[in-house]
Amino acid sequence: MPVDCIGPVMAALGLDESKSADTGRFLAALERVLADASVPECFLIHHMGHGAERSRGASRLRDWPDAEWRLARQDDNPSSPRFLSAFGRDVDVPESRLDYDPGNRWLALAGGSRTDARIAAARTALTELLTLQPGLTG
Repeated sequence: MPVDCIGPVMAALGLDESKSADTGRFLAALERVLADASVPECFLIHHMGHGAERSRGASRLRDWPDAEWRLARQDDNPSSPRFLSAFGRDVDVPESRLDYDPGNRWLALAGGSRTDARIAAARTALTELLTLQPGLTG
């Protein structure tokens, strides 16, 4: 069962996602609802904060899941490539670029991290510069 996105749900309940106690109450209530409904899995969706490297709000959000999945853009451009990583119990997916096929609307892991992409771009720029100025030194 997906919960997308938890910030507005918590706000509607009068809870502050930045407060550990409020986050704990929300997660405990969610666990009760899931158990009562015999739902074995839940996919919580939350926005990034902290430099876009972890979920915003209370660190309690990181205690609860069995695994964290992170979807990040290469940069602030909304059309820039996306990268996925996941870690947790029985989950270890290093950051990898996602390729999108608009024909069938599928995503596929293409490999390479954001760092790899920055290095490749720098290598390309350097190669182009040296091609234009072959005797360049320093």
